Amino acid sequence: MADFFHLAVAWDWELDKEFIALLESQMHAHRLLFYSISHHNTHETARRVQRGDLIFGAFLDRASESDEHFTLVSRTVRKTPAHFVNPPDAVYHATDKATMHLEFLTKGIEVPFTIIITPYNKRKEVELTLSDLARLGRPFIIKPANTTGGGIGVIVGAESLKDVIESRQHHKNDKYLLQEKIRPEMLNGHKGWFRVFFIYGLTIPCWWDDDTHRYAMITR
Repeated sequence: MADFFHLAVAWDWELDKEFIALLESQMHAHRLLFYSISHHNTHETARRVQRGDLIFGAFLDRASESDEHFTLVSRTVRKTPAHFVNPPDAVYHATDKATMHLEFLTKGIEVPFTIIITPYNKRKEVELTLSDLARLGRPFIIKPANTTGGGIGVIVGAESLKDVIESRQHHKNDKYLLQEKIRPEMLNGHKGWFRVFFIYGLTIPCWWDDDTHRYAMITR
């Protein structure tokens, strides 16, 4: 007889540990079964799902972007009736910051002035003029388009073309975004900077701080 869990979460980021613990406790409080997939059980999980003796009602993928072992789990689960909280195709599209920047422009959303740079392995020279640099202002932001979040690979205080040349060689197959630095207003002791989650039809806006990377709930 197969083992059934209402929700499985694949994760490998150490800063997710508290989130996973809170999620598991809430699941148990509602008498729902929770299954955690981390580095120690990826292969076992994939094998059991493939055999059909491990079944998930829903699956949240927090890891396959960064680790091929989790990609195997994700692909295996996709062949089952499990519901993906974050569908892989949508995730792949949304995690490319360059693509999403162009999507926002198309939809008429105001965004910081941004220059998208071709990956180093496709073009060694930087397509950047002095007038482009002047429009970015100083300091400006340098960020890879597809490297995972949490500030990884982001340069927040870039000042020169030299910074751009050096930075884009860290992830040679990735596009880079050069963005003007936005300084938000302070609102009730918080920076006017937000992260918004959309989960099962529920929109959850949060305060967010670009220096501390800490979230806070927005009250009425």
